[in-house]
Parts: sequence; structure tokens; C-alpha cells
Amino acid sequence: DLRGAFGHIKPKKVLLVLGISVFSIYLLTGVYVVNPGEQAVVRRFGRISNQSVGEGLHYRLPWPIDQVQKVNVSEVRRADIGMSLPEHIHQPDEEPQAIQLLTGDENIITTQAIVHYKVSDAAKFLYGVNGNSEQLVRYSVEASLVRLMANTAVDDILGTEKTAAQNEILKLAQETLDGYDAGIQITAFNIQEIVPPDTVSDAFLDVTTAKEEKETAINEANGYYN
Repeated sequence: DLRGAFGHIKPKKVLLVLGISVFSIYLLTGVYVVNPGEQAVVRRFGRISNQSVGEGLHYRLPWPIDQVQKVNVSEVRRADIGMSLPEHIHQPDEEPQAIQLLTGDENIITTQAIVHYKVSDAAKFLYGVNGNSEQLVRYSVEASLVRLMANTAVDDILGTEKTAAQNEILKLAQETLDGYDAGIQITAFNIQEIVPPDTVSDAFLDVTTAKEEKETAINEANGYYN
């Protein structure tokens, strides 16, 4: 009965159909989707085969020939400078440390800042730099802070030059990251606080208050004169 029921089936033909089906399914595993806001990098036998791939439906050779890694390039990431906010969790060895800077007129100040950045090139971000992206951004900004503050008087950075200093630090830090081919774009840099050491903070506050009173007196005098 079994021979009568299955005798017409040719084993070679069945194996051929199964082989073609399995191979077709294997080829279809190479189809992948890059979601909006993502970039993908295709590696062929470990080497990058092309530049970052944009969103949409794409095809690459199945594993183990090609492999795909995706990076969210629309996500705004953050690096803390000189402080650690409770909602931003760090590993023990990645905890931001307080930094003290020497200004151009030989005063010491403590600075706290926040940097926002995004991934601009997924391939460079994944393989251009071997390290933690947040630490790299943090170190680049800290180096720029040291460089700028060394040529800026403390009264200027505490007063009218703060905005200009922020823009210059962002520019210097971005140049450093571009030099590393890090694939990172700084989108915002904001100095949260610039304070002198505790031992002289009262004296600095007195000076700042005196300057504000001076400006107020000048404005009132000009108003009376007019």
C-alpha cells in the first residue's frame, strides 16, 4: 500500500525542490528594514562594504557574508560636564568629575555644563573611534574649556562674554570630534554654572554685585541726563 501511495514520488525531485526552497528562504533573510531616524552599516566579512544606509527597505547578502548594524541618528544624547544629574545614570568608571579651570587672569573657577549631541555618520560612529561616545564628547568639551578659559578673564566669563564663550567652546569641541572622525555632531552646549572656589565665593559675589550696581547707577544717570 505504501509503495502504491508514494511510488510515483521521485526522491531526487523532492530533494531538489526542498533544496531550492531552503536556499530561497536563506536568500530572503538578506532583506532588512532601516526605520525612520536610523542609519545602517553593512559589513561584509567584517569589513564595511558601503557607506551608511538610509531608511527604507534594503537587501544585503545573508549571514555570515554580510551583517547589518543600525544606529539611531535622530536621538539627542547628552553628556554632563563637571556634574552628575540623578536622572542620568553612569557607570562608576564613567562618572563625570568636577573640574577646576584657570582663567586668563589667574583665577580658579569651577564649571558645570551640559552637552547635547547626535550621531551624524553611523559608520564613523561605530568604527571610527574605539571608546564611549559620551566620554569622548565630554573630554573634547573639557579640553576646549581649558583652552578658552586660559585666555579669558574671569570677569568676562562671569558677565557679558558667557554666550560668546559657549559658542566658541562648541566650535572648538566640534573641530576636535571631526579630527577624530567620530561621526558625532554637537547640537547644543550650555554652561549651567560658573562659580569660584568656596573660599573666595563671597568676594566674587561682592564684585559681581558692585558691577551690577555700577551699571544700574550709570543707566539711572543717563536717564536723568536725557
